[in-house]
Amino acid sequence: MDTKAVRLVSLVEIGTEFERNLSPASTRKNSVDKKPLGRFHVEFVSEKPGDKPLAKLAKSLPRTSKTSVSESDDDYPGSPRTPASPRNWNLEDSIHMRTFGHNTHEAVPSLSHYRNIFSTSAADGVKSRPTLQELHEEKQEPNGLALKDGVTIPETDLQTPQVVSSPLRFGWIKGVLVRCLLNIWGVMLFLRLSWVVGQAGIVLSVLIILLSAVVTVLTTLSMSAICTNGEVKGGGAYYMISRSLGPEFGGAIGLIFSMANAVAIAMYVVGFAETVKDLLKEYDAQIVDDVNDVRIIGVITVILILGIALVGMAWEARDAQSAIPKGTLLSILISTAVYIGMAIMLGSCIVRESTGIISDIPGGNFTKLCEYQSCDYGLLNDMQVVQTASAWGPIIIAGIFSATLSSALASMVGAPKVFQAVCKDKIFPKIYYFAEGTGANNEPRRAYILTFFIALSFILIGELNAIAPIISNFFLMSYALINFSCFLASLTRPPGWRPAFVFYNMWLALVASLLCIAVMFMINWWAALITKTIVIGLYLYVNHTKPEINWGSSTQAFIYTQSLQSTLKLNNIPEHVKNFRPQCLVLTGAPNCRPALVHFVSHLTKNTSLMVCGHVLQGEQKNNLPQLISNYQNQWLKKERVKAFYSPTCASNLLVGVESLMQLCGLGKMRTNTLFLGFKNNWLTDDAEKVEEYVNIIHSAFDLYYAVCILRIKEGLDISAALEDIDGYSAACESTESKAKVLEELSESDEDEEIDTECTSPKLKSNDEVAVPMIASSTQLVKGEQIRDVIKTLKKFQEKQGKGTIDVWWLFDDGGLTLLIPYLISLRSQWDGCKLRVFTSGKRNQIDRDKMK
Repeated sequence: MDTKAVRLVSLVEIGTEFERNLSPASTRKNSVDKKPLGRFHVEFVSEKPGDKPLAKLAKSLPRTSKTSVSESDDDYPGSPRTPASPRNWNLEDSIHMRTFGHNTHEAVPSLSHYRNIFSTSAADGVKSRPTLQELHEEKQEPNGLALKDGVTIPETDLQTPQVVSSPLRFGWIKGVLVRCLLNIWGVMLFLRLSWVVGQAGIVLSVLIILLSAVVTVLTTLSMSAICTNGEVKGGGAYYMISRSLGPEFGGAIGLIFSMANAVAIAMYVVGFAETVKDLLKEYDAQIVDDVNDVRIIGVITVILILGIALVGMAWEARDAQSAIPKGTLLSILISTAVYIGMAIMLGSCIVRESTGIISDIPGGNFTKLCEYQSCDYGLLNDMQVVQTASAWGPIIIAGIFSATLSSALASMVGAPKVFQAVCKDKIFPKIYYFAEGTGANNEPRRAYILTFFIALSFILIGELNAIAPIISNFFLMSYALINFSCFLASLTRPPGWRPAFVFYNMWLALVASLLCIAVMFMINWWAALITKTIVIGLYLYVNHTKPEINWGSSTQAFIYTQSLQSTLKLNNIPEHVKNFRPQCLVLTGAPNCRPALVHFVSHLTKNTSLMVCGHVLQGEQKNNLPQLISNYQNQWLKKERVKAFYSPTCASNLLVGVESLMQLCGLGKMRTNTLFLGFKNNWLTDDAEKVEEYVNIIHSAFDLYYAVCILRIKEGLDISAALEDIDGYSAACESTESKAKVLEELSESDEDEEIDTECTSPKLKSNDEVAVPMIASSTQLVKGEQIRDVIKTLKKFQEKQGKGTIDVWWLFDDGGLTLLIPYLISLRSQWDGCKLRVFTSGKRNQIDRDKMK
């Protein structure tokens, strides 16, 4: 018997005619007598490799002269062959098109849905995901070209694709390996490695090179893991760090990395200028002096490099996720071998210091004399000694020129793009001016000019030894954060962390991060301190401004993991009365409707306890969906700087909803234990059922061992009448803060005017802003209450309370909560001018004895 597989087919998504044609014979036989059970029916499809289910089913369909069904692999759906025109389509193509994403609400899986944040919108001809409303409704006929047999070609398939200009793409050799080698075989190899060998000797020089290789290899492993975990867009190291560690570290390192690349231009250009200066000096063609010659040559060179960059140079590595690890690791291996070989060769052939006089060689005075006089030759003094030791000097000069100029050009192109990426993310809003690009490749012309002036300022220093430590520290800080990003992502293990490159280790990444910081201080301790100070300062600035950016960073995953572990750990710790704190469930309704209640309770819980704003929506869920899924109230709490959670629920009446909130609010030990609600001012005039419901809420709280606190103020707590949608008033005001501002302006303007008892509906401008002059004629938004009373309610507990007393009437022994709440209030800055005064009842002798105890 053939092996069978079960397939579920949605009866809602598939048309009745198509279902009847494609169903197996057994299913078609019973289709008239039996209705499908539920939303799905079951089909049995053969799994034999030789059988093609679609072709089998197509044979049972009526054929026409223009319809051809082929059993060949080329005609099987999903084959690479694409029909040249709709006339050449066969029946299988038609069936494929009707079922696979075109005759249903659902969208075909597409990578763009997961790389583009606007996944609900169609882009580049890709069908968008359906909304919930579309899934609930019936499928409408698509627009497009209608063919026979009910087949329709979507309009998106008929559109001619637009050709978008893209950068030139190289393979891993030209795009990664050669570029890395040109950066590594630069100034340090030809102009400063000889000085390192002269200072440290051959053995220690090799150790220094190996230490550098260890740092770069470990960083490359971390970088490879990050860049193979997803798409790496413009910005390079900045993009990887910011998306892994968040905007705080990302913004700081983005500016540091941009600055490092800009200063690197100066380093490469100064290295080139030093070589040209030595050539001019050798042929007695010196312009001014050593330092000024370097400055003049450097300025001319950087202007030419800027001109080349402005013309446009854009290239990328093809298949970067495999090219970057392969090309970078191989370049490190090759360059390490070259550096070690060069160090051994220089140390074996050239002495540390020499007079340069050939006649001093027989007596050995060419080195001894340097102890008493300054010498211009040797590893320590002659920076062009590599040319002297080479078989043919001009090839070294050519190597210096090619390496320094190509590296300077690469940095001139790379630094503005990194800076442009930082500006586009709006982490620092004041520098967004440099985010705009021009041309097909969005070239950052403005950033080019800024980079040019930064490089020019360092070129005017004219001293390579002063520039190199700054660049080294900036790059090492970037490497440290790349390694830390890999470590943090591996530690938290979010579902999104699944790199294709598996040859990495989280602990090696942590060691590499610490090693980078250690090397920073080994190179130059004051430069390392300056770099760390800048990074910390930028981090604190971004953390303070809190830009509206969410990249799903590892920091978020770490916070979640730590919160979950802490909550579970807390759940296993027994409670103790010394650690009791009121965890408040506040019956605010919509929090912006009772701001006084929200702010008062926040004085008790801010930074010390849990606060949940409960909102009972009366009615069925389907009628309250907008309020349930809206994030507006959370945004309002954030704007008001109230550290609380908003928890709405639907119920048939207020009592049932409050009971649900009390039973379900919180997790483990992080559960509410104190109920806060406002005093029912209209208890004398309101319906008896509502009053009874209010009292039953208090009884239900006691049944669940909740403490109950009732807040009563003269002006009242509920200002929802002032925020009602009067001809679109509340739709125009996005927050209570903006509404309160309008109320304040009205209060000030109408301070000496008579209060009107009528409400005038405000008119809205075309841009949905409140037209203040239009509502200035209305001095009252709540009938029977003056605007000043509404404003007092809004700001009742937001301002300083002034000097006074907090009177506590402790009449009954309630466990001490009556004393605890006033004490917690008195700790806040708004109440620091108030003294705590406690009144109690009892016999005087007993009170005196209690005082003595």
